[in-house]
Amino acid sequence: MSQSKDDSQSLNILTRYWRNYGGFKALLKSYYFLSAVVLNILLWPHWTTHGWWESVLNYVPNLLGFSLGGFALWMAIGDEKFRTFLAQYHIAKDGSLKETTTEFCDINTVFVHFLVLQLAAIVFALLNQAYSGFYLYGLIPWCKEVVWAIWGVSYLFFTYSITATLAAVLGIYRVTNMYEMFVNFNKDE
Repeated sequence: MSQSKDDSQSLNILTRYWRNYGGFKALLKSYYFLSAVVLNILLWPHWTTHGWWESVLNYVPNLLGFSLGGFALWMAIGDEKFRTFLAQYHIAKDGSLKETTTEFCDINTVFVHFLVLQLAAIVFALLNQAYSGFYLYGLIPWCKEVVWAIWGVSYLFFTYSITATLAAVLGIYRVTNMYEMFVNFNKDE
């Protein structure tokens, strides 16, 4: 497979992930995102202090491990029949699709989103750490506010990855409830 085809497929899968997530509209309506914004405001004394990125680089790799473990747990729940059931589109009585995505895709989108946030938090923390010596806010009067804006947005990825943890946990819980209903509904088979 050529490099351009790989790049095209990567772009397509990222586009599909973002569409399945719901795009910016879903992001701005998300309670997890809004709670991350509030948490970011409350933690202002932390991220306006030089070196805040060390906390991110200490916490997020552990969170990433939790995420991958949770993803493995999600993939282990149930049997092949259950996963096939989750991957099917459900048809309404009028013949139309009830959803534009399947439950299987929805749960995977939650985990992908969770992982993307964590990776972005690490990248932004590393970039801020790498360029921390270049900030000239002592020399240029408005530079301090620009640096704080960059730090605030960067730290928001960290706080959002924390609040999105709840979405991932609830996603696993939702699947376990669905599995319980699936097993009880299909007892006689």
